[in-house]
Order: sequence, then structure tokens, then C-alpha cells
Amino acid sequence: MTLDLAGLLDLLDIEEIDTDLFRAQNPDLGPSRHLYGGQVAAQALRAAAATVGSDRSVHSTHGYFLRVGLFDRPTILRVHRDRDGRSYSHRRVEALQGGEVIFSLAASFNVVEDGPSMEIDPPDGVWDVDAAPAAGLGQGNPEHLGIFDVRVLKTDPHPEQPPGHLRAPSRFWIHPRGTVGDDPVVNACIVMYLSDMGSGFAELDMPGSPFGGGPTLDHSVWFHRPIMTDQWLLLHLEPIIATRGRGLYRGGIYDRSGALLGTVSQEIVVRTIHPDGIRRVAEHWQEWADRQPR
Repeated sequence: MTLDLAGLLDLLDIEEIDTDLFRAQNPDLGPSRHLYGGQVAAQALRAAAATVGSDRSVHSTHGYFLRVGLFDRPTILRVHRDRDGRSYSHRRVEALQGGEVIFSLAASFNVVEDGPSMEIDPPDGVWDVDAAPAAGLGQGNPEHLGIFDVRVLKTDPHPEQPPGHLRAPSRFWIHPRGTVGDDPVVNACIVMYLSDMGSGFAELDMPGSPFGGGPTLDHSVWFHRPIMTDQWLLLHLEPIIATRGRGLYRGGIYDRSGALLGTVSQEIVVRTIHPDGIRRVAEHWQEWADRQPR
């Protein structure tokens, strides 16, 4: 089964089963597949937003991936209402399977206010969507390509990607294959979903590299402006540091005008690959290269 945009929107239509308690369904993608973290984060945000007034929009989320989620069972989302102030509301969400927390999310919402405005200059030379070729995605989630049109920039460490290779791009344009609509909550959840698709450590996944990126530890998104996802969005991710078995990267979500709409940061497991693993990755790349037309 390949997930499409309509299927993703159905996954975001969570069921309220009691006060502050929701049930989320998962796509049937095979018994050996694990849940994509961005999906769980998006569903958790949807649950949190369902307990907040419509006068408030999400401005930040901070999530921790604790256990592997399974496709063959629903996810229960338990919301804790930590605070409702005059301007800000804070929620915590626990995503549960089998009685254990697989993901926890802290989300903050606020009433829109006026204030001073400033931001740094956007990246140079990345704004021509048409010059970026359509591309495959890694992360072991080919269903992403049924939901989004993805175009990886030539400045990405791997602008040409082998189909199905377990690798995520660092700099890419993305656009839904269909219409999301103007519901701000749904759009924020789509942003949560796609914000976990890239990686700022593409350089570590070069053939022959002794290092490899592993599972996500924690993931944060700041929403600076309302993000309507029925448009081309640029994710531009850069590594910050890799040390002591962990790697941290951050980046921006931009529209075609260069406006910074959101900021993403993520920490992942970064470990030394066993020599046999390096050999297998190199062989995979060589097999793919041998299949390409000359």
C-alpha cells in the first residue's frame, strides 16, 4: 500500500473516545514496518489542538521519540492540560501503544499578538523550484512520495538519490500531491509530518563513511508564521554538532519568497558503523550506479 494525501488527512481525523483521550489509526503498510515518527507527531499535535480554543494557534512543539510504534494497532493519545493563561496555553500529549508511551509531545499555543519584526537573511541560490529535479526519499518510507512532490536541491550532499536508499535529503522543496485546504490545525499537522522527512546529517551517509545516523531522539518545530502547505515549501537543514553518540541539526522552512515560516531542530543517534555495514552501504551504492543509463 502507498499512502496518498487523502490517506494522510484521514490519519489526522482522530477519534475522541473520552475527555482529553483520542484514538488514532495507522495505515496498513505491512507487518514488518514501524510507524513513521512524523505521523505520530502530527497526530499528537492534532490531539493537543483539539483541547485548545480556536483563538490560539500552535507556536512551538517539542517531542521525544521513546519507543518504536507498530502499524498493526491504533495509537491512544492522552492529553494533559498543563495551563491556560490569557495569552498562552500549554499541552502535553502521550502517544501510547500496549500501555507504553512511544512518543511524548509538549505543545504551546498562543493568541496572535503584534510586536517588532526582524529575521536573518535566507539562504542564497535555492529559490528556483523548477531547477530542482524530482527525487526519491530515504528514511525507509516510500509512501512519502505518494503524498508529496519532492525536489532535492543541487546543493544537497546527495542531489541524485538511489530509489529506496535509506537516506534523507538536507535541502529540498516539497509540495502536497493534492489540496490540504485552509484549516490552520490541519496545516500545522502536515508541517509536523513533513518536518521529520529530512536530515541535517546527509554528509554522514556518504558511501564509505564510518558514521551513520540512527533513530531520532527529540524533535522541535517553531511556527513563526501561519504555514499554508498548499504551496512549495523549502526545508533547508544544516548540521550543528555530532559528538558522544548524538548529532544535532537545525534548519528553516521557507516559502518561495524566502520568508522564514518555521524553524526545525532534531537530535539523532550518530554511531560508528561496523566495517561490514560500510561495505554493504558501498555495495548498495555501486549496484545502483551500475543500473543507471550511461
